[in-house]
Amino acid sequence: AMAAVSSGAPELGMTVSVFEHAIATGSLSLDGAGLSGVPAGVFLLADPAEAASVAAQVSEAQGRKNEGRWWEGRPLAKLSLSNNPDLCALDDDGFCGLTSLESFRADRCGIERVSAAALGAGGPAMRLLSLSSNRITALPAEGLATLSGLGVLDLSKNRLEEVPSLAACAPSLERLLL
Repeated sequence: AMAAVSSGAPELGMTVSVFEHAIATGSLSLDGAGLSGVPAGVFLLADPAEAASVAAQVSEAQGRKNEGRWWEGRPLAKLSLSNNPDLCALDDDGFCGLTSLESFRADRCGIERVSAAALGAGGPAMRLLSLSSNRITALPAEGLATLSGLGVLDLSKNRLEEVPSLAACAPSLERLLL
């Protein structure tokens, strides 16, 4: 069940308990959640203090007690959106704020488009990017340009006609799956 709040608290697009767990661990899995877009709450997780404040607002609006301690929160490092066949695009500008993202998976979705902001999420912190089994036909080279720490890139089972040069933008790349 998604958090539906009518009291002016932000819409997370996920349950408060899932959101709070992501704040505490720096890891969020929305695999098989029936997503058609990236929930707004994902982008709030870039800043643990802001995320904890939002979680408290939503909890209060729902009449729940929030024990969240923002100082123990972690920025989002691992994000998985796999197995969401209605997720057709990764084009939210909010990805730019996820500078601590180390692992991003969106396998077995219906993704056709990936923006430079989504592709470059995490920047040098990104170690693993997996977008296998989608319908991607092209990747923006400017998105890959920020991924200097990328070690694994899985683009297998897509409809790519060409892949931008990775030699300069991903010097740490150890494994490329096409």
